[in-house]
Amino acid sequence: MKRYINGFLRLGTAAALLFVIYNQNKQIKQLETDNKSIQIIKNERDSLKQEIFVKDIEIGSYTHILDLIDTELDPDCKAKVEKLKNQVE
Repeated sequence: MKRYINGFLRLGTAAALLFVIYNQNKQIKQLETDNKSIQIIKNERDSLKQEIFVKDIEIGSYTHILDLIDTELDPDCKAKVEKLKNQVE
């Protein structure tokens, strides 16, 4: 009987070890896939941040120009600019 118990313990230990190795390899592959997905998302986020930065600069430039128009132009030119601004909007 002792001989059978020893054999079962060895077989069980080997099966458990193989199961752990299999699951560990499966999890490693899943992590590699997740890392690739995360990197793709980070790249998209960075490109969107760059686009937002460029758009913020453009908006700031237009706002600055409109402020200059309000402060430095004569009333005739202001009226023409307002008319053009309303047409664009």
